[in-house]
Amino acid sequence: MWPRSGGSADWRFVLVLAGPGYGKTTALRAMLPVAGQRWLAPSAVAALADGALDAIDETVARDPTGDWWLVLDDVPPLRPASAKALLDRLLALPSGVGVALAARRPTGLSLARWQGRGEAIRFGPDDLRLTAAQTEVMLRDRYDLNDPELAAALREATLGWPALVRLAADEMSRAPTTAVNAARLARPGTVLCEYVTDEIFAALSPAAARLARSVAGLEPLTENLCAVVSPNGRGVGELLAAGLVHPVDDGTMRMVPVVAEVARRALSATQIRSRAGIAAQWYDEHGSPLAAARAYADAGDMAQCARLLAERGGAIVAGGGAEGFVALARRLPPDAATAEVRLMWADALRATGDVASALEMFEELVAAAPDPLALDPALAWRVGLAHYLNADARAAINILERADLVSTVEGSPDQVHVLAWTTSAYYMLGDETATIRYAKQTMWLARLGDDGSAVAAAHMAGAMARKLVGDVAGANEHFALAQRAATAAGDKVQLTRVLTNLSHEHLDRARYPQALVVAEQALALAESGGPVGMRIVAMCNRAAALSRLGRFDDAVAGFSRVGPLCQRLGVRRAAGALAGLGDTYRRQGWYQQARGAYEQAVRLARETGERQALVPALAGLSWIRRADDLTAAAELAAEAAAFGEGGWVGFANLAQGWVALSQGSPERAAEHAAIAAAHARDRREPAGLAEAMELAAAASDDPDTVRASLAEAHVIWHDAGASADADRVLATLGTLAGAATETRAAATVARQRQALAGVQQAATTVPLSVVTSDQQREVRIQVLGRFDVRVGGQSVPVAAWQSRKARDLVRILVARRGRVVPREELAELLWPGEDVSRTAHRLSVLLSIVRTVLDPDRSRPDPLVLADRTGVALDSAGVRVDVDDFLADVAYGCRLYERGDSAGARSILVAAQQSYVGEPFDDEPYPDWTAAMREQARAAHLRAHRTLAYLARAAHAPDEAAAHLLAILEHDPYDEDAHRTLVAVLSGAGRHGEAMRARQRYRDAMVAIGVPPPPHESATLP
Repeated sequence: MWPRSGGSADWRFVLVLAGPGYGKTTALRAMLPVAGQRWLAPSAVAALADGALDAIDETVARDPTGDWWLVLDDVPPLRPASAKALLDRLLALPSGVGVALAARRPTGLSLARWQGRGEAIRFGPDDLRLTAAQTEVMLRDRYDLNDPELAAALREATLGWPALVRLAADEMSRAPTTAVNAARLARPGTVLCEYVTDEIFAALSPAAARLARSVAGLEPLTENLCAVVSPNGRGVGELLAAGLVHPVDDGTMRMVPVVAEVARRALSATQIRSRAGIAAQWYDEHGSPLAAARAYADAGDMAQCARLLAERGGAIVAGGGAEGFVALARRLPPDAATAEVRLMWADALRATGDVASALEMFEELVAAAPDPLALDPALAWRVGLAHYLNADARAAINILERADLVSTVEGSPDQVHVLAWTTSAYYMLGDETATIRYAKQTMWLARLGDDGSAVAAAHMAGAMARKLVGDVAGANEHFALAQRAATAAGDKVQLTRVLTNLSHEHLDRARYPQALVVAEQALALAESGGPVGMRIVAMCNRAAALSRLGRFDDAVAGFSRVGPLCQRLGVRRAAGALAGLGDTYRRQGWYQQARGAYEQAVRLARETGERQALVPALAGLSWIRRADDLTAAAELAAEAAAFGEGGWVGFANLAQGWVALSQGSPERAAEHAAIAAAHARDRREPAGLAEAMELAAAASDDPDTVRASLAEAHVIWHDAGASADADRVLATLGTLAGAATETRAAATVARQRQALAGVQQAATTVPLSVVTSDQQREVRIQVLGRFDVRVGGQSVPVAAWQSRKARDLVRILVARRGRVVPREELAELLWPGEDVSRTAHRLSVLLSIVRTVLDPDRSRPDPLVLADRTGVALDSAGVRVDVDDFLADVAYGCRLYERGDSAGARSILVAAQQSYVGEPFDDEPYPDWTAAMREQARAAHLRAHRTLAYLARAAHAPDEAAAHLLAILEHDPYDEDAHRTLVAVLSGAGRHGEAMRARQRYRDAMVAIGVPPPPHESATLP
């Protein structure tokens, strides 16, 4: 947070201005360098008001040239003369001295001189407020209150004012409650109420305190309204600076709710009614219907309140004021709650998430309708929307199709909404024909009117129809037009809906970072007054993006919050979250937890008919059940296929393909993979294409097809930012026969990332059910440490060699690393001193034995041991030799280090060193022909240690660096670079005793070989 060092400017003056309890002192202590703080005594700071500067002079005299900070905490407001004197003194401080000042109210000091030189910075309440995430962490870690909804409500009531959050949390920890609001938290007698009165209001000037009490409870606030309600009041700037009033993005302001609650109690009932009446007229004239209705109610004018609720109820709910509407409607006398008010009341209940109460009220209105089979469109679309948001598309359609569209004005907003929500309901059921038909009608009717909300709803219907048929460009065009119309109309409901659908569109297009950003925008909008149903969708989209991005813990937490929220609200929209939770667990390899989530999703989606959740859940559950009940897996895949039309063809075919593969029918699996791939290409769904490529790879026994399919899948996942999926495919590519050094190394790094992400071994590779023929007969030769030959994964038994000389022949050929060895040289190495003419036949016999051992079923077109009249060689392309892999991995890791890829280099080199279980041919005597390979391996081993030591030192890991350097010196006690670097590492870590002993060993080693000993000073890393 501290910008002084390393920033673009060298700050010399820091001002922290905020009311009591914002943590100003704590912030300064955390910001400033620990060793460079000079805090003026509180009495000396208080004396600044009288122009007393002696304490500053005394502090400077003790350290006139040092680089330190003069800290003035809790500076009082200063008279002009005192402010000027202090300012002049501070400007005259030595250049190395900075000034940090904290105050509850504006001090009168001007920062212009420092700001003009770019040397001043200011922090205010908005910089010190706790964010929603910080509030949640505090409640969980300090108070053991692990409820995100509770944390969100507390943050809303306090707007993140640190002291108020802590006081409220203390109260909640003593008396747990689920009802968290400003009135409850600030009720009389609580510590929080006393703190607001005794500390916060006591710190204000009289004018600011009067203004705060005059406008308490009014929202939104503007300077003009403050001037109308409190004509003689001043102090808006002070309230903003102190943090009692918070600026809002739309240019208005709002008071911290718990502070407003306390301030409001200081007014008499007459005062409240008087100022509320003034504010109500102002709000009414300036187009703030909810604020006006609330103020009319506070003034006791319930008739005017009811009028606004009836006339402007639609705009209030669409603008995010549903909760306020419900609160006001409950205050109305029975005779004021007209049918128009009750209609909007029910709609507001629906928007707040109380769908059960909304449906109950809607049923009463439907029953009271003159003709239940020809409903007023204004009623029909709102009732249908409530059913739709409850995931009951059939009930929604039943109501929506009973709307009287004949007797109403053609193109009216209510007509358009009826058709738009009918389109959405059919989309939820996956009925492509009906979706397209209603979308066309909606778009045609919307052109006849100019209502922004209706136009936005129509474009959303058009987008859904386009999306269902795979017209991505057309859907995106409609989304953009819907967003424009909803924004212009101030319709939070439609705008939230647009954003949730846009985030889902990003998910479909495998644009996961963008999906996360838009989902969080939609969630923020929904939480600020948008519909609760859309909040649930936004939460699911956010969690789905996090899951694909490999942030599994966050994804699980996000999906897990949806169920309790749905239960609390009485809505049945949790199936999608459960399916997403199953997908997340499956990517991590937690298959039993995945199964449980999928089964719950399937059960709930079957009841609601929500295909968007049902088909993916069926496909995921089928994939899981293949391991324990193939019959059940096949039945689940068949059920998915029964719904597999339109957007769900891919899910259904992937499910059927994996089942076919498990049933031993790779041909059918490949056919399903091809259908899924074609569907994904047609609909431009990269994730579906990547999954189809993985299935195609698993179904193929052709090495080139496997490699190409996986490579294409990896590119898709990598470009999408789907790290866990990309690593899974990459790890598999690295295990394929003939994988290049770079691919094997990248696979090693991928497996390490998977382990760090908590991915279980079961999910670290693509489940290739058919092993390629190359892998079945792959030959691996181990010479590091103990000699061993493995064919098709099985170690060759000693008896198969028939002769020790056959094993020696393989060792010699391996040591030559694919180079041709003349027959005469081979004969001399195998049978030293014997006549070559007598050993030629023996060599031919050994060649036959070795070829049989390496290719027992003679299935290879070419032998792995190549021989002609002149010489013999091992086909290095067809055989994997561990020492060759080790040398290649070390060379690649060092290249990465030279390119600046420290993380990649370390991962590769650590893995390479782990494979170095011993020098080549350690289990045999050391014949001369092993010397070259042993030297090569030893040199690579030491080079890896040296590079890892450099990397560890750069990463400030002295223990690790020292371990690598000592390993080098164990092999070569006279390695001067290792000695020098070890001394430097130990000295830099402050381990001077060890450094002294290391320096002595360095001197002794150099003296032993006749090299001038090093000077006493320690060397540095080259």
